[in-house]
Amino acid sequence: LTGAPDPVVGFIFDRMEKYTTVPQLLDVPVVKDVIAQNRLGQRRPGAPAYIYEGTVDEVMPIADVDALVAQYCGQGVKVQYNRVFSDHILLAVTGWSKAFSYLQDRLSDTPKAVPSNCK
Repeated sequence: LTGAPDPVVGFIFDRMEKYTTVPQLLDVPVVKDVIAQNRLGQRRPGAPAYIYEGTVDEVMPIADVDALVAQYCGQGVKVQYNRVFSDHILLAVTGWSKAFSYLQDRLSDTPKAVPSNCK
């Protein structure tokens, strides 16, 4: 209606370099430090996990997510993992409904069995 690009969909499949002044944002020391402080996998989750990841996500490389899932599964955590051909932004738009359904199933008055596709 306004002619402005959609705040989410307008960025689908754009490369980060288009919006930064450095060629590799993830190599900037302060960015690396913030990521390290917030790195998943430093502790075992105390609850089942639903993880979904885009296979072409620039922000969170798929190999890192695969390793995290393998770690959690190895620790006995029930993980429902969905790998989707998508980037970071598109999956935020298209993946939330399954994540929301997963949470509803865990938090309902009569919770359903916890799914896991750990190998």
